[in-house]
Amino acid sequence: MRALQVVRTHLTLPSPADGADVYDWVCSTFVPAYRKALLGHGVLTKENERETLDSRLALALRGRLFEVDGAFSVFEPAYPFLAIGSGGLAARTTLWTL
Repeated sequence: MRALQVVRTHLTLPSPADGADVYDWVCSTFVPAYRKALLGHGVLTKENERETLDSRLALALRGRLFEVDGAFSVFEPAYPFLAIGSGGLAARTTLWTL
């Protein structure tokens, strides 16, 4: 929950340029700024010199969906929906059956 508060209140980013690849923008612009904002507000956990976040983020941008995991890896699903959190598996299963 705290990570989402930091995003809402402390993260300001430019929009991707027209024609820019949105996945590349998420990886090269959003993720570094997201990580920096979380680090600056004490949200990240550091273990063995590796920063991690006990949270995932769903991001929708220009008709595409992305998931940013706790290691700041970016995943774009091949299907047109995304569900994360404790009910994510059940939600995805339900969406597949509709």
